Amino acid sequence: MWSRLFLSLALSVPVAGMAQHTDTLRFRSQAMDADRLVVVHLPEFHRYASEEVRMPVIVVLDGQHEWFVGPVVNDIRYLTFTKELPQCITVEVPHADRISECRIPEGEGPEPALLRMLVEELPGLLEPYHPGSFQLLIGHSFTASFALYAFAKHPERFPVVLAHTPGNGSDGHLARVKQHVQEDPDRAVYLSVGGPELKKDKWHHGWNTEALRKEGLPGDLPNFVFREVPHAAHNAVPIRATPEFLSHCFNAFSLRDSLVPVNMYYQLDDPPPPAEELLRQVEEDLAWRGTSIPWELAEINGMASRLMTGDHPEQLLAVFQRGVELYPGYWEFHAAVGELLLESDPAMGRASLLRSLALLEQYNKDEPDY
Repeated sequence: MWSRLFLSLALSVPVAGMAQHTDTLRFRSQAMDADRLVVVHLPEFHRYASEEVRMPVIVVLDGQHEWFVGPVVNDIRYLTFTKELPQCITVEVPHADRISECRIPEGEGPEPALLRMLVEELPGLLEPYHPGSFQLLIGHSFTASFALYAFAKHPERFPVVLAHTPGNGSDGHLARVKQHVQEDPDRAVYLSVGGPELKKDKWHHGWNTEALRKEGLPGDLPNFVFREVPHAAHNAVPIRATPEFLSHCFNAFSLRDSLVPVNMYYQLDDPPPPAEELLRQVEEDLAWRGTSIPWELAEINGMASRLMTGDHPEQLLAVFQRGVELYPGYWEFHAAVGELLLESDPAMGRASLLRSLALLEQYNKDEPDY
């Protein structure tokens, strides 16, 4: 009866799309002595996740420029959907005066108020979303120079930066940038420029190629990536370069989920290890750039599908139970656990199925056309 019921429910529930939740956070910045705001985009499966699921954070400067943040945020969204990127928390940071806020001090001058805000205040603002420790910073032109400076000063806070066609001024900190990249292979800098033509990106192309030449960059450093985007004008560079840079940065993530492999007929290559060992291997597989990227809901479903096809109920139950721990708000994991426990532990199986029904009812209430 229960199996037929949940099959019916599963068929009646629409497939989840790329739904996101967006919050605008207004706050008084002590560092900047001004009222500020940031825009936080939460990915599709964040609403189901426990606090144990700590997703990477991507901070996008120049949030006041829709032509810039619109394409970048959409790149993140759709590359996540295609599993080039993990589920990320994306933060837009608008500026009241980008030139003064992003002005880089000479030598060891005082850090800009904007940098203090990002380092000291932003983590507290994001804590309700249980973010991961990894933060990637993206900027363009003035904010690209600022991103390089932020990396030079705080590589532990911003271990990866995307600097699209930075202006002059950041060259004074390239030596320290190079040193940080050499010290830790988990850090990375991605720098782009447009075409050398006058109506494309002539001045920034010249500044950056000369500054990099003087510092011997990128040299043989695989984690300092420089790209000249042919025929791209200054403002077109981030639109064209961001997808490539993000895919390169998260390439190891996109290649994971290699456990429990199947052949072209969707048959397991080999029997899976015992459940406890399988979950240990999963945890080991999550390591990335000195931290970890959580086991994603889609990855759990994928492994479960392969185990189900191979008829391995012990491992299948363990995977779904781990899914419940990581994504307690996702009704399908509770339903799967309930189905698998009905014979061996009817009381626990029934409890899981009832919990699934309650979550499904709440899911339906949250739909706009409920």
